[in-house]
Order: sequence, then structure tokens, then C-alpha cells
Amino acid sequence: MLDRSDILARSHLLLGPAEAALRARLASAPEDLAALWRLAGVLRQRGDLAGAAEAARAVLAAEPAHADAARLLALLDGRPVEPADGIQPSPFALAESFLDTAEQATLWAEIEAHAASFADAKVGTAKDQGAQVRTDRRESKVLLEDAFPATAERFRTRVPALARSAWEARGLDPVDVSRVEFLLSVHLDGGFFKVHQDHSREGKPSTRLVTFVYYLHRHPKRFEGGDLLLLDTDLARGRFGSEYTRITPDDGRLVLFPSPYYHQVTPVTSKADDLMDGRFAVTGWLHGPASDA
Repeated sequence: MLDRSDILARSHLLLGPAEAALRARLASAPEDLAALWRLAGVLRQRGDLAGAAEAARAVLAAEPAHADAARLLALLDGRPVEPADGIQPSPFALAESFLDTAEQATLWAEIEAHAASFADAKVGTAKDQGAQVRTDRRESKVLLEDAFPATAERFRTRVPALARSAWEARGLDPVDVSRVEFLLSVHLDGGFFKVHQDHSREGKPSTRLVTFVYYLHRHPKRFEGGDLLLLDTDLARGRFGSEYTRITPDDGRLVLFPSPYYHQVTPVTSKADDLMDGRFAVTGWLHGPASDA
């Protein structure tokens, strides 16, 4: 039986035909703002963020008072978004080529040196004694930060400053970092991670404020899928909707987003047997000060 994670992961099968139909409609009726606005949403969910921004900009050019288009364009441009109640898109920031060629080569060397040490991922925090392997919710292999010290230090040094700058530009609450947590994961054929939050575990809030993910893979790429879906979320009520922003796992890309927002990793498909041909990601969290409660 399909759950909501499965349905969201398979929604891409409908997005291509939807985009084609909307473009055909706009070719014959370019004044149809409803179709143009729907196209912006479809492109956001397909991962064509530049195309989504272009469509939202066109809606605003025709109807400057279109509040939803203004919020979407601000989100995609990395500007403050006018507050709104209910389910809203997750803020995010992207940094391409976060590691240079030599730094990424160091990370690959660290991965190769510890390839035999990757273990089945657990649900829970990386070092939590109560965490369990739950292949119904998550399937990947992980390596803790002790195995890649040179790269971990680069992330520990650079990511907090990047997050502070990005959050300030977006009008988000300042990021007061007390510590940085890491792991390195690889998704092979069939790998996935169903809908979850990083900000709480078993209903208890954590100190995680910002989640970041750095992607890398061999060339040519030997897998499909493994996209990050940042789900539109109602933080006040702890629920998520059916729309999302798709972040594709492009080699060298770093994405940051607030840890309380729901998200998932879509299933990976691959015919490669070599672990080194998988979808690799350095995933980390910026922690705020511990609560006094």
C-alpha cells in the first residue's frame, strides 16, 4: 500500500505531461495567467527553479498584485518572503561548486579509504544508541565524520558563515551555532529516505536549526533519482502539503534549509554494482544552543 512519501516520490511521472499541457495551452492562449501560474508550480516541483522563477516573474508582470507569485519569486531569488499562514514553501539556499576540485579529490580519497566501513543507516541521530535500522523508512549506508576529518573541518569552518549570510538575506531568524554535526551517506539502487523532519525525534524538539547537504558523484553519473523534495510545511501545526521544491543532487552542489521543514529523498535507481558509483552526500546540521527547558 502506498503512503504519502511514495505518492510524492512518484509525482514526477505526472509533472512532465502537466508541463507539456500547460505550455500547449499558453502557446494558444498566452494571456491565461492561471495556466502560467500553474506552470510555475509544476516547474518548481520538477526542479527547474530558473524556469519557475521566470514564470512567476511573468505572472507578476501581468498582475503585480498576485501575492502568491510575489512570495514564490522572493523564495526562488533568496529574498525575504512575505509571511503567510498555513502550509508554505521551505526557504532554502544553494551554493554550486562548494568544494573546489582539489578539495573534492580529498573527499573522494577519504571515501575510498573507508569504503568498507559504510554501515546501514539508522533512523535517529547518528550517534544515538536508540537509533534503529528501519528499511521501511530509510535505506542508505553511512559513514560518520571521524572517517573524513579534512572535509569535515572545511564544512565546520565554512557552512556556519554561509548559513548566517543566507538566512540574513532571506529575513530568517539569526543562526546561533553551538556545534556542527555530520555524516556521509551513499544511496545505491533502491535507496531512499521517506518524509521526515530533522528538528525533532519521537515528538521531542532537538537543537538542530539548519540542515545542509553537499552532493557528489562520479562522472558519468550512474544513477537516477535521489532528489531532495523540500515539502511545503505548516510549522505551527506540524503538517506538510502535496507541493514541494525539488533539489536535484548535482555534483558539487550544497543546499541549506531550516531543519523543521519536512523533506524526503526520492528512490534511487541504478544498474551499477560499485558503491563508488552511488549518490554520495555529506549531510550535516547546525545546532543552536541547548534549551534550558
